[in-house]
Amino acid sequence: MAMLMAKHPASSRAKYKNIRCCMVGGAPVSTELATQLNAMLPDDAVVGQGYGLTESSTVITMQPVEHLKGVPGSAGRLITNCIARVVKPDGSLGGIGEEGELVIKSPATPLNYYLGNVQANRETFVDGWLKTGDEVYFDKVGVRSGVKRLGPIADEP
Repeated sequence: MAMLMAKHPASSRAKYKNIRCCMVGGAPVSTELATQLNAMLPDDAVVGQGYGLTESSTVITMQPVEHLKGVPGSAGRLITNCIARVVKPDGSLGGIGEEGELVIKSPATPLNYYLGNVQANRETFVDGWLKTGDEVYFDKVGVRSGVKRLGPIADEP
């Protein structure tokens, strides 16, 4: 939807003049697309991106409202009661600006998800932590930015 709003030839800023808030999820939004979407919406519209997984049972990050137009290329800050780690390929914890797999834990994190797939559950849910399979990094403001998918998505139940 965001891509259609930003790029479709029939789209115009006038058509979206009543939009006050636009949150995008489901796939990472590039800096280019975020800039184009912001240009289509009113100056006072809140525009942001969120990030979550079916396996997490809830959103994991969202743009704070004080970032009126969001941070291009970012999926926002961790939601309340969600903690995260960036785990580098060697198993060590990543620091600010270092890429690695996003691993999260929250009161909403399920103990398993893949019905009948013991191996997928064992690899994804480890000691209360959910391995997302997404490579990310955190910047100095604590904003999570998506980099890439580390591997194939496990089969749905």
